[in-house]
Amino acid sequence: HNHCPSSPIYREKVRQLNERIATRYGKHPALVLWHVGNELQGECFCEHCISRFQDWLKIRYGTLDALNDAWWSGFWNHTLTDWSQVDPRDPSVDGMLLDWKRFVNVLHVEFLENDMAPLRQHSPPIPCTTNYMIADAPLLNYGEWSKTIDVISNDAYPNYYGSDAAGDDAEMINRAARFAFIHDLTRGMNQGQPWMLLE
Repeated sequence: HNHCPSSPIYREKVRQLNERIATRYGKHPALVLWHVGNELQGECFCEHCISRFQDWLKIRYGTLDALNDAWWSGFWNHTLTDWSQVDPRDPSVDGMLLDWKRFVNVLHVEFLENDMAPLRQHSPPIPCTTNYMIADAPLLNYGEWSKTIDVISNDAYPNYYGSDAAGDDAEMINRAARFAFIHDLTRGMNQGQPWMLLE
């Protein structure tokens, strides 16, 4: 993770860069797919992200009373009396952590949509993808991402090497089953259509 997904400056720079790339290469006969981002994930706790999270919660819950009720924040004396007290870096409020993960997912979807907008404008028939990391980023809701992405792709590194290759590793079957399940999930996110193993 090396960027703030909600930074308006970064989003604008990404959009400008993609505008220039799409203007130059969008009609090239060899172009068959745009790949945006790379293994997008992570969270940012800058003032802008926290402020956006607080605004997102206001829309989601409407009132602090509703938020306190939903988060059961009175337990262990965590009742919030002002929106500014919401700090997702506090790991002691489970409801807040769950909503923070939901919000971070929303930021990533927004980032993808911004990233793809100029590409789709200049080359509408060319699909866009980004590589998921289903095995390594289980807290992201790739099902929501899949509503935005044209072609689903995933990265998978099952690490069959050494004794694994000879079949001596007792965990090899478990590893194979886990990645088979991940591949099934990936296909399911694409409505049963083909998907790409990008890495």
